[in-house]
Amino acid sequence: MVTGWVFNIQRCSVQDGPGIRTTVLMKGCPLTCPWCSNPDSQESHAELGHVDSLCDGCGRCVPVCEPRAISLGGEGVRIDRELCDSCGRCVEVCTPDSLKVFGREISVEEALGEIEKDHLYYRNSKGGVTASGGEPLR
Repeated sequence: MVTGWVFNIQRCSVQDGPGIRTTVLMKGCPLTCPWCSNPDSQESHAELGHVDSLCDGCGRCVPVCEPRAISLGGEGVRIDRELCDSCGRCVEVCTPDSLKVFGREISVEEALGEIEKDHLYYRNSKGGVTASGGEPLR
């Protein structure tokens, strides 16, 4: 089974080509451009993200982190990227939704299943599918 790392699948997109499209944002890009609009898509594996402005500092994420990658201090939540395995246990207990795992490995068949849901939009608007990223040709 062929698989790849996907950052997001955006349905009903109108910015990435003619007509109504589905944009598959791949994960992984070796370029690290300073103007990158999707910096969370640069690594080719799942990554834990944190939105400081949503965090209420409750600390529920700290005890569930088995590798002890999350700590809570004066600056708020800190994530040790070397220790974090992006398991998502912290995401499950985060009530303000400030933690999220970016990226998942999916099969080609799963991606096509999502894409095919919008086939009527493609036909009626002369749209289609856009592979974006990260770097889709990696």
